Amino acid sequence: RVLAAVLPLPALAVAAPPVELYAARVPVAAADGAGLDPAFARALEAVFVKVSGDRRAAGAVARDAATLVTQYQPQADGQVRVQFDPVAVRARLDAAGLPVWVVPRPVTLVALPPVAAPVVPPVAGATPPPDPVDATAEARGLPIVRAP
Repeated sequence: RVLAAVLPLPALAVAAPPVELYAARVPVAAADGAGLDPAFARALEAVFVKVSGDRRAAGAVARDAATLVTQYQPQADGQVRVQFDPVAVRARLDAAGLPVWVVPRPVTLVALPPVAAPVVPPVAGATPPPDPVDATAEARGLPIVRAP
């Protein structure tokens, strides 16, 4: 029975969305000059957490974030997507003695019991909040699939 439960997992792994380990989307006050520097720092902190799996990495080595940026794109929703140089990120983590998680990451199967959704009328034009499980997995750089 255990073997039968494990066999379908490779099929589920194919369905997992790709995880961008060296990119992050963060809010930005202004998409030019001085407004980008704090956004770059927040994005680099998020990338350090995804790559190292260690929340302490966020504040430990996130200085001079702009020097590690390879590209950025302002988004229509007031955020900016920032891509960092993987080699430079890994070098900075190595220099700080912080761990680096393996790539590719194993897919995590998430099985949650059904929960009745609260009945709240949608607000016109409002974006629904992100699913907390999906948001946490993305923040930690973990590919997940949900059990059917």
